[in-house]
Amino acid sequence: MHLSSDTGRWSVMPKSRRTKGSGTVRQLASGRFQAIMMHDGQRQARTFETKAGAQGWLNSQRQDITDGVWTPTPAAGGRAPTFAEYAPQWLARRNLKPRTRHDYQALIDAYLTPVWADVRLDRISVEDVEQWHAGLLPDAPTQRAHVYSLLRTMLTTAYQKDVIPANPCRVPGAGSAKRASATEIPTVAQVAALATAMTSTKYRLMVLMAAWCGLRYGELTELRGADIIDGRVKVSRAVSRVGGQYIVGDTKSEAGVRTVAVPSFIREELDDFVAGVAAGALLFPSSRGNSHMAPSAFYKVYYPARDSVGLPDLRFHDLRHFQGTMYAQTGATLAEIQGRLGHSTVQAAMRYQGIAQGRDAELTERMVALASK
Repeated sequence: MHLSSDTGRWSVMPKSRRTKGSGTVRQLASGRFQAIMMHDGQRQARTFETKAGAQGWLNSQRQDITDGVWTPTPAAGGRAPTFAEYAPQWLARRNLKPRTRHDYQALIDAYLTPVWADVRLDRISVEDVEQWHAGLLPDAPTQRAHVYSLLRTMLTTAYQKDVIPANPCRVPGAGSAKRASATEIPTVAQVAALATAMTSTKYRLMVLMAAWCGLRYGELTELRGADIIDGRVKVSRAVSRVGGQYIVGDTKSEAGVRTVAVPSFIREELDDFVAGVAAGALLFPSSRGNSHMAPSAFYKVYYPARDSVGLPDLRFHDLRHFQGTMYAQTGATLAEIQGRLGHSTVQAAMRYQGIAQGRDAELTERMVALASK
């Protein structure tokens, strides 16, 4: 109500109303749904897997407009950046370990920049990605999967930041690769034979601690004398080699920080070995004794040993799989497997329970055979 000074009468003033913008949802050829919001001559778009998701986003945009806080996210410089412009910014903003950052940069330089450098992100199509992937590293499936996954991750970030309307990386199964041969878990006897075939106590203990404690190579080679306490191994650091330099940092994830009990049949030999190592000294150093052991130096001993016991395809990391399998067969829960191996997700531990269940079926059949006698 308003009192006019001219007439002396009350009158009804029109209400101030803020427009809610013009929003639409359309289904794309891919089957996904694109939501578009227009307001004050500006456009904002996002793509969703479901129509409900698109409609929900529009509703939130309308609420922001009503509240006066709507701010569209324009592409840098009024356009989407090229891959060459975007890649350094993306990498700089990621919280990565030095080795991972180094590896990502190498993949970007070798396989992504040569192809996509001058292409604007919003002009990379699904067909472009499919054609590129079809000719990518046909003889190196694991590397191929890593390169594709990196591009997909980079463009997912661009999509989430509204730099592009949708992620064009949609090649089914392209982010994973199967080994040329399935990983075969060694037997207890084979692990014992492998350890015996190593040329010294140092190398023998590395094999045994990988197989029976589940330690990664970078965790083993950063262990110090003080990390072995009363039959337990304290894992709190790992070393990686980046550009010829050794960098000591955190474990692979927060879950990697753990204390692992050493089996009794290894403990005596380990204790005798640790007795000659200073608290701050490396437990498994290089041959020079004062620096980290290079993987190549270890493999000069490991490869001949595995060949000599008939395990030519056994990767050192497969010994962790052996530990996970053995631990699961004892009846360990998923949380216990996850804790012992330092996995950050329960999914990684589930593979060992699956293997253990297969063992359970085998033992059940043996009981059936005994009952039938």
